[in-house]
Amino acid sequence: MTGTTPKIIIYRSSTITICVKIDLACCAQNFLSDAEEDSDFLICVCLNEFSFCYKERSDIFLQEMFGMQNNESGNLDFHDYDRNLKRLLERINGKVPQYEGRRGNMNKAKDLSKLTPKNRELLLRVYNDCILKGNSKARTLCRVQRLAWSFILFENKDVDTATKEDFHEVFSKIMTDSNNGDTTKRLRVEELKRFDKEYYGNGEDYTPRTKFMKFARSSKSRYLPEDLLSKKDAEKIINSAYWIRDKAMLNTLWSTGARIGEIGNLKVKSFEYLGQNNAAHLMLNGKTGMRKVLIVEPVLDILAWIDSHPNRNKPDFKESYLFTTIDGKPLNHALAQTIIRKAMNRSGIKKRNNPHLWRHSRATYLCGKGLGEMQMRHYFGWAKGSDMPSIYIHLSQKGLDEAMRKTLGIDEEEVKEKVCKICAHSNIPNAVNCLRCGKPLSLEGYIQLDQERKIMDKEREISQKVLIEAMRLVQNGLNPEEAQNQAIKSIAQQQVGQKPVMKVSASN
Repeated sequence: MTGTTPKIIIYRSSTITICVKIDLACCAQNFLSDAEEDSDFLICVCLNEFSFCYKERSDIFLQEMFGMQNNESGNLDFHDYDRNLKRLLERINGKVPQYEGRRGNMNKAKDLSKLTPKNRELLLRVYNDCILKGNSKARTLCRVQRLAWSFILFENKDVDTATKEDFHEVFSKIMTDSNNGDTTKRLRVEELKRFDKEYYGNGEDYTPRTKFMKFARSSKSRYLPEDLLSKKDAEKIINSAYWIRDKAMLNTLWSTGARIGEIGNLKVKSFEYLGQNNAAHLMLNGKTGMRKVLIVEPVLDILAWIDSHPNRNKPDFKESYLFTTIDGKPLNHALAQTIIRKAMNRSGIKKRNNPHLWRHSRATYLCGKGLGEMQMRHYFGWAKGSDMPSIYIHLSQKGLDEAMRKTLGIDEEEVKEKVCKICAHSNIPNAVNCLRCGKPLSLEGYIQLDQERKIMDKEREISQKVLIEAMRLVQNGLNPEEAQNQAIKSIAQQQVGQKPVMKVSASN
């Protein structure tokens, strides 16, 4: 610690963030001794990167505000694939990985010291082959990690000489592990079978050791309707966020239903404000490529965040990531998850706090609103052959419930009034546009306003054509009334694609 300059950062979790930096090391002990015993009062002493936390969870604050977990190169590795892959390889080689900042679930990590030397060699071979094939870091990490977890189950036996009975025993352990869900089990079984096929089946067929392994695919969702976030839940969570960045990010996550990685990779230039009806386009980059989606709900929050963005005065601001830390560094997956978890805790919503729940919930909500299958594929970035839209049909009961209530004459539960974000006017529950300022209150409201505007523009265009045509006919000698009637008939025929038949009779 000699020669380093400590900084004391004081943070109180309220709408105002207070940061005090002290350059004198002798002041540190005084601040710590006088600290309040308030759970919302955090004091951290920082020596260069991270050396001491006075209160629990102080490291989360440092990571959120200063982006300590982002890589030094400045390139966004939202899911920390580089670091996680490095740690996994260190553990496979029998080394103890170095953890910066928080250690997360390190104590729950699998003990890879149980791997035999031969199995370690096989895992490193798989890793090298993934690199040679040009696999992505995400794919490489997933494959090596799943195989490592499965290889542990062989205990002191080498996988290359294991018998069918050994594989049967490992398969049984995977399938009976109560700590893992069906998806995790299926992926581990598939990865183990793929490994056996590629390295011991000449890449053509599964060997008898793994051919017996079967895992029935299920098209059912893991979520029940009551597990999902309702629109009311989402709004409550969003309003529970303190910082405008968090509100904007959560609102964007709900409105787009995008993957959390797609949100993290957004840049300022990805946001295109349309300048009317409080709407904008977002350009998302996901597994199926680029797609442009329409947003309404988060637009005001995004504009407010952009106005206070840490990089707003830089010449290359458009290239900056949209959601960043206070010093302009991009968020990573861990920090995004922390933002979601803290907002959900404040809101009192007792549901899963993983980012993908928001995607499931939004897809179910829009499915219930009648969004078509093709529109859902584009909006959520699903491939044409994906069966994801069908998964949400059984989760979306709202449309059926509304129809049944109407048929049976049952009144729906009372819904709170909608408050306009522009003028703060309270509107009736089923309003789609504000009754005072006319701005849309939701995506449905924007679509309705847009359709009405197009109709009005078309009517104005037709009226102008009729007027011009009538004036021309008057100049050719028709009286004004007859000229107007012929002009209307002529323009109407043009609109329906018929060839106009002009009859011009001279007056007098």
